[in-house]
Amino acid sequence: VVTDRSGMVVNVNAQAESLFGYGRVELAGRPVEDLIPSRFHATHVARRTDYAAAPSIRPMGVGLELSGRRRDGTEFPIEISLSPLHSEDDLFVTAAVRDITDRKHAEDEIRQLNEGLERRVTERTAELSASNRELDAFSYSVSHDLRAPLRAMDGFSKILLERYADALPPEAQRYLGIVRDSSREMGVMVDELLN
Repeated sequence: VVTDRSGMVVNVNAQAESLFGYGRVELAGRPVEDLIPSRFHATHVARRTDYAAAPSIRPMGVGLELSGRRRDGTEFPIEISLSPLHSEDDLFVTAAVRDITDRKHAEDEIRQLNEGLERRVTERTAELSASNRELDAFSYSVSHDLRAPLRAMDGFSKILLERYADALPPEAQRYLGIVRDSSREMGVMVDELLN
């Protein structure tokens, strides 16, 4: 789209005709603001005036969401690059307009996928935290429930060996020693299991 300093359309190419739904003759002499949503007209006029004061090759509205408006009133996202054309009599501006609808859809899809991924990570993290709490509870239970009988076995075996060693045959003493060794070995196994 080529405009003069005042923002009147001077010429458009076939791509602009197709993009906006206007014919070349139909757009000639109309304000370029006819190609943008009306809510942006006042802002656009001010920006156009600023651009005319210091024209240069640059993208328009860096960091802004820009929209075009078709003849039928539908809006679509666009990118615009501006280039000044100086003539003897006037300044003209060439605006290269790109429809970025497909890119916006792709960005939205990526954003939705990322949000879904973040949600799943949050859910999985919560599930993992719950599993870890269950594992901690299980560990405590194993530690408490298994150690108490092992301590009893070891303790009572020791008492029998200390108090009744003279009355016990050597084979019985050996069996009680095996019980004590086995209970200590089981304690080590419980520790390893918990680790």
